[in-house]
Amino acid sequence: MLTIIASMERELSGLRRQLRSYQHAVPFAPVELQVVGMGGDQAGRIVTYLLNRHPASGDALSASQTGIILLGFAGGVDPTLVPGTLAISPRYHQAAGGNPQVPNPQMWRQALDAATDAGMLFDKSDSLTVERPVATAADKDRLFRGYQVGTVNMEDYSVAAAARDAGVPFLAVRAVLDPAGQGLPPYVLAMSGSPVKAIVGTAVRPWRVATMLQLGRQMRLAQFALTRFALAYLHRSLNHATQQSGAWPADASARPAGR
Repeated sequence: MLTIIASMERELSGLRRQLRSYQHAVPFAPVELQVVGMGGDQAGRIVTYLLNRHPASGDALSASQTGIILLGFAGGVDPTLVPGTLAISPRYHQAAGGNPQVPNPQMWRQALDAATDAGMLFDKSDSLTVERPVATAADKDRLFRGYQVGTVNMEDYSVAAAARDAGVPFLAVRAVLDPAGQGLPPYVLAMSGSPVKAIVGTAVRPWRVATMLQLGRQMRLAQFALTRFALAYLHRSLNHATQQSGAWPADASARPAGR
């Protein structure tokens, strides 16, 4: 079974809704969704825990695990990347140093094919995992010039290392939330983990409304891109599996057209 993970529920919520609405009409490859928390240490630790628990416990990622995909938002540091652009990186670097992690080659190629099939805008630059959000345009420019990467995130490197150590294929696919030229005010970073805090904070400080509305629009673009990509990837995974077996599911009328 394929497992799709994210650091926050809002990165998976669109996919959850779509899978629930399509479950009796459109076939997808079997998939499990998990939220693993923000930051490399926490996400890596939770993924390691899940991968090493005995499957009989019911909480482990299955022993028949076919792969893990990490979906999430990213900060753009390449000035050409706009909100909603997918980042399908071939190498995951870490600001703290160390050799880069790499995705499973087959999953990476399948991701490129799925994004192409769906007509999506995507970028193949390397990514950089950092310890905290990159809040200013100047810092983004410094990282872009210093590391030659397209996006930054807080989990890819650690989760890729955990999957590698467990021998499980891994891929990270991100969608740009905040572009290179856009800074994130401190109050946005403080609210990032709590929608309720964001609503209350904006209500009592109305001068923040314009910034929050802009970020809200960008978040919807990023959520839509992640959901659309994941559905295309799952379609393609099912097609590949059924072509190998020589048979489509019993509900052949639900076979996705043109795939």
